[in-house]
Amino acid sequence: MVQVEGNSVVFDKDGETHHVEGGERILLSVGRRPVTQGFGLENLGLELLRGGIKVDEKMRTNVPGVYAAGDVTGFSLLAHTASREGEVVVNNLTGRNDIMRYNAIPGVVYTNPEVAGVGGRQRSPPGPEILLIGLQNSR
Repeated sequence: MVQVEGNSVVFDKDGETHHVEGGERILLSVGRRPVTQGFGLENLGLELLRGGIKVDEKMRTNVPGVYAAGDVTGFSLLAHTASREGEVVVNNLTGRNDIMRYNAIPGVVYTNPEVAGVGGRQRSPPGPEILLIGLQNSR
């Protein structure tokens, strides 16, 4: 985004400047991405997938004895996901067989009203899924 003037937004994309006008509200969303460069991970020979460290359902990487959890996996950059991934790592390191399941990770959009959901997405494979959406007006 280059600038906001009243109900108009000016932004650059792919080297071109674009103008959007006439909206009642402006919603700005920024993305997140895993950080895997600059602190030695590249020296381990870890396989990357979409910018994150590739892991299996037990959070193991392609390097024996090396696990990854949290934002570095690039899958779900949410604190509660990272906590669960960490539990899976610890359980497997201590001999308790455990796998990571991503089919019930809650997500929220902090707007007014707030919107939240949990469960599958359109790109999910067929099968059972849970989808809950809640609206709460905080006025």
